[in-house]
Amino acid sequence: MAHLCLGARNRLRDDWESVDVAQEAALRICRSSTEFRGMTEAQFLAWARTVVRSVVTDAGRRRAAAKRDAERLGASEGEWVLGDAHATTPTPSQVAMGAEAAEKFLSALARLPEHESELIVLRKLCGCTFEEIADELDTGTAARARARLARALGNLAKELDL
Repeated sequence: MAHLCLGARNRLRDDWESVDVAQEAALRICRSSTEFRGMTEAQFLAWARTVVRSVVTDAGRRRAAAKRDAERLGASEGEWVLGDAHATTPTPSQVAMGAEAAEKFLSALARLPEHESELIVLRKLCGCTFEEIADELDTGTAARARARLARALGNLAKELDL
């Protein structure tokens, strides 16, 4: 996940958007994992980078379209117009706080054992059911996957000092 965020941030130059893009890329990777045909970790990483590039391209197109729409409607710079909803871009301090929180989360997630971080990513970022997690990680039953996730989240909370 950290690689996804860093890759997206390098391309977008926007901390908030890069976290959103990394999450969207992680979801796409999870949902389309059956399409992956490689055999090695290097092949998987190359495939994942392709997914990230696709999501970044889509985000850039959405940003350009929103900017064009805002300009057509006479919106001031930094104001996004989406239907009837108006949202302003985050302030620099909000961006800094969000980037710091995202980095803290990703760092804590990376310190967990791999089996725990996989559980959290599958459930919280990919939205997998406990049955899907049990199948994917060979944990046996959905109840066992649920119990392991509870332990993993407890360990994540400790890593985050919550």
